[in-house]
Amino acid sequence: MAVSVALLDKSTGLYDAAVALDAAVHDSGLQGRFSSTLRSNAEQARLYKRAVAGQSRFPAAPPGGSAHEYGLAFDYVVSPYDWQTTVGEWARTNLGLAWNLNDAVHFEVPGATEWAMQQGAALAATKSTPWWADWATLFLPGQALDITGGLDIGKTQGYTDCILNTGLPASECRKLYSR
Repeated sequence: MAVSVALLDKSTGLYDAAVALDAAVHDSGLQGRFSSTLRSNAEQARLYKRAVAGQSRFPAAPPGGSAHEYGLAFDYVVSPYDWQTTVGEWARTNLGLAWNLNDAVHFEVPGATEWAMQQGAALAATKSTPWWADWATLFLPGQALDITGGLDIGKTQGYTDCILNTGLPASECRKLYSR
């Protein structure tokens, strides 16, 4: 997971706000650190799977639908943690960041979550087959269905969602989504 403020979107002012937040926290005598900035889709999928399984105290958006994946959000932890709410309110009031108590370490460009969820939904709608299915048909004409190991290519997204979202073992998801 990347934890570099430099990876945050500069055109929206998020980078400048993150730097200002960090400076203000340290100037106040508190300690603060960035725990997440830009995330890969794979990292978001891992965090989402943990959240759905109840293994995280923080919420996570589905892969493709997180503002972190677009450089529009960061997580920032204040120590002592008792000051997290005060810092969040300060960042909202003074820096114009979106912040809410339900995910107290998460700061973002206002509207970024809604925009990211729309991007994720649009991305999911275009992924009816896995990336390798088109590649396989180029090199293995007539063989693409055979390399899926019994999965119906049209149901591959459902299989992936089953693994990520239900907590069922892959073998059970395979039964649900095989030909």
